[in-house]
Amino acid sequence: MTDVIQAVPGLEVHAEDGGKLIVTAEGDTVSDLAKLSAILEETDKVVSVAPIYHEFSNDGE
Repeated sequence: MTDVIQAVPGLEVHAEDGGKLIVTAEGDTVSDLAKLSAILEETDKVVSVAPIYHEFSNDGE
């Protein structure tokens, strides 16, 4: 399953323990992050997605 997640641009698996994964999602907009979260939720064998930390910054400000 980690290979499937790693193949999605913007998603990176950092750790796995007993079937639980730590995944970083990076996108240019909040909408991009929501789409990546939806992709994770629809991935086969994923039971739930729980965002732990969210940061969004506008470099132009």
